[in-house]
Amino acid sequence: MAQAANMSTEAFENFYFDVCTMDYDRMARAMEPLEARMKAADEVVIKGPDTDLAFSIKGIGAKSCNGKLNIPDGEVFSCPVKNSVNGVIHFNTPTLYSGTRFENVRLEFKDGKVVEASSSNPKRLNEILDTDAGRGMSGNSRSASTRTSRTQCATSYSTKRSRDRSISPRDRLTKSRTTGTARRCTGTWC
Repeated sequence: MAQAANMSTEAFENFYFDVCTMDYDRMARAMEPLEARMKAADEVVIKGPDTDLAFSIKGIGAKSCNGKLNIPDGEVFSCPVKNSVNGVIHFNTPTLYSGTRFENVRLEFKDGKVVEASSSNPKRLNEILDTDAGRGMSGNSRSASTRTSRTQCATSYSTKRSRDRSISPRDRLTKSRTTGTARRCTGTWC
């Protein structure tokens, strides 16, 4: 896992235990306004470099994942109304899917369907999108586009961990001095 994240084993271990020992109760309280706002929303618009995407979440609801059932955790998610996704999204972070590394993934949606897909490996990306009849339909759990269609408006947290290297990783789970400071919703996707 450390290699896939381009991190040293020690850096990844620290990252992992920082996330596992966060103040999840504090995170849950910080997520409540975002969850309420998403439940009341009709439309989501995401704009950024090479990204201009809009879709409806009307009637879908939202769910807060705040460490009660899973660790690490930390997201408020929903999904788009079928056929409502329109526009372009660009992912500037590399991702690994089924053993293939993808960089600079760019998807263009029209009425909930991927109509154009490009990446560092466009042939493989399109093969994945073509694996079933729902080719790139948002909300289709069997297509690779699902990873880009289930909205995760993730509330990010920064942590302050114990720098005491004499504490074992297992003990860090119980002795960590973690603080959770809410940051603005980043509009990231799963």
